[in-house]
Amino acid sequence: MLEQVFAVAPHHPLANEPEPINRRAIKAYRAIVVGDSARPECGVSSQLLDEQEAITVFDFKTKLELQISGLGCGYVPRYLAQRYIDSGALVEKTVLAQSSNEPVWVGWNEQTAGLASAWWRDEILANSAIAAVYTQVDAGKSTG
Repeated sequence: MLEQVFAVAPHHPLANEPEPINRRAIKAYRAIVVGDSARPECGVSSQLLDEQEAITVFDFKTKLELQISGLGCGYVPRYLAQRYIDSGALVEKTVLAQSSNEPVWVGWNEQTAGLASAWWRDEILANSAIAAVYTQVDAGKSTG
């Protein structure tokens, strides 16, 4: 599971909104979302409220820059946002009925995996920095 936090710039109007913030208050402000217009099946609808204005960017670096500048609001993985929250560049806000964890899957096909793939798999599973970001869910066998 990947922990997500709702974050805004300290000068954004939602920064002063009493917590937990309701979805109606969030809907009044532009969202910053990461998406890929070349792949419509990978939409950003889960990050947006009905008819919410949004700016779609292609990477989290740009998303963070726009949110820090106050141009919008949105969810960011905690591992990316935490240093900006700690420095005061972003403010973490609690959202009413918020689900802060998002499932993330890592998989591979062992029949077609070569030595490089096996190395990457082993490194991902053994890496403590990655383990700190993701909570491993055991479904009866070791997974990553």
